[in-house]
Amino acid sequence: MVNVLIVEDEGLFRDMLKISLDALDQLDVVGAVADGESAIEYADRLNPDVVLMDIELGSEPNGITAGKAIKDAHEEMGMLILSAHKEREYLNMIAADEFSGWSYLLKQSVSDAGALVRAIEGAASGLVVMDPTVVNGMKPRKGSLTAGLTPRQQEVLTMMAQEYNNAAIADKLVLGTKSVENYINAIYQELTLSHNGPLHPRVQAVLSYIRDSTQALTMATAVHPEPAWITDKAGGPGVGRVTYHGGMCRQSSWVGEKFRGMAGSLGFGSNP
Repeated sequence: MVNVLIVEDEGLFRDMLKISLDALDQLDVVGAVADGESAIEYADRLNPDVVLMDIELGSEPNGITAGKAIKDAHEEMGMLILSAHKEREYLNMIAADEFSGWSYLLKQSVSDAGALVRAIEGAASGLVVMDPTVVNGMKPRKGSLTAGLTPRQQEVLTMMAQEYNNAAIADKLVLGTKSVENYINAIYQELTLSHNGPLHPRVQAVLSYIRDSTQALTMATAVHPEPAWITDKAGGPGVGRVTYHGGMCRQSSWVGEKFRGMAGSLGFGSNP
């Protein structure tokens, strides 16, 4: 059983997460709060296994600042950051600080119960888990160790970053478990990773992938700045749309759409 503390300022979305996660046998929501100060207080009081933290909380401290304060006090506590958009600040931070148990999920992905549970369980285990959309958009910079991996090794590494275990990777890629183990050991060797460090080589491998890819993403963004608003992959009206007003992030009808989507995926109703 993984104990989860939810930190989300949007009331409807917070309630949706609590109801949905409480319905899963392997998870137990021990608390749900709306701001960073409460998150720090309740993390100390309740000692959850994982904090599910929104980045934009509408007040200070934001999710990243509160999350770092919690991790400073509770290094073993898992931290799963939720964001409505891709945050280079966060990717740069986890690549530099090398905290185990930091994970990153886009809010658009919470309707995928499997991705959400994998991220929570991975964070509880001290792994670094990234959103599938973020991982699929990464490309290691030329000349990096990660870029030197074979296409199959990079494919395995991207699935490791999404917290697929060896058996799940084997199933997805139609490989034997032993073949997956061989690929992973080859990745460790190519990235010169050791079992003797403070972090498991699986975590080190994912951090290396993020670090290399983050640098490539930063360089690309310098040429192509972020638009003022984005939509989800499907581009549906009101789904995943984010607008900025004076640096603050505001969501439109996204919450309601995702509430229906996640409820449907968990068996609470049909997904339109």
